Amino acid sequence: MFHKEGYKIMGIAVILLIIVNLLAQTFIYTYWIKIAILLGTVLLFFLIIQFFRNPKRNTEVNTS
Repeated sequence: MFHKEGYKIMGIAVILLIIVNLLAQTFIYTYWIKIAILLGTVLLFFLIIQFFRNPKRNTEVNTS
């Protein structure tokens, strides 16, 4: 499902993005900025996951 070298980077990204979100929830008092940071980090993690995606490909052998 994912490339084997990507798991370490995805794990580090999860930890860093959780820390960013916790710091934003603690120190930022404006609601829309908190939501913007949350959505930005979710989008960033989604892009990281898409980068390391390893889809199953079916190839057909041409016998002619």
